[in-house]
Amino acid sequence: VTLPTIGVMVVLGNNGWIWICAPPKVGGSGRQETLNFSQMDVRYEEVGLVLRERICRVRNAVLALASQGLEITPESITFAYEESQQRGLAAAELLDASRRAGVGLAAAVVGEAVSKTAG
Repeated sequence: VTLPTIGVMVVLGNNGWIWICAPPKVGGSGRQETLNFSQMDVRYEEVGLVLRERICRVRNAVLALASQGLEITPESITFAYEESQQRGLAAAELLDASRRAGVGLAAAVVGEAVSKTAG
C-alpha cells in the first residue's frame, strides 16, 4: 500500500517481512495500485534525496514500532512518521530509544496504539 501522506510504498508481508520502496508510477492510465507488476511498465529510476529521506524515516519508524512490540500497520507507520517529524527527530534518531523517549515519541506511539485497541 502506498502511504498517502508520505508517498512511500510499503508491503507488509504475511510472513513478517516488510518491503519499503518508491511507489510505482502509473502515468495517466487510470489503473488502481496493484502489486501485479506484470501489468505495469516498471522502469528503474534514481531515487532523489527527498524520497530517500522519506524511505529511511519509514524504515526507522517501522523499527521503532517493532522495538516497542507494537502492531505494524499503515496507520501506525504513518502516525510514528508524522509524530517524529513534529517532534523534530531526524530519521536516524528514530533508532535511538533514549532519544525517542526524551521527546515523548515512545509514549505518544504507545498511547495511540492503546487508544486504537480500546476504541
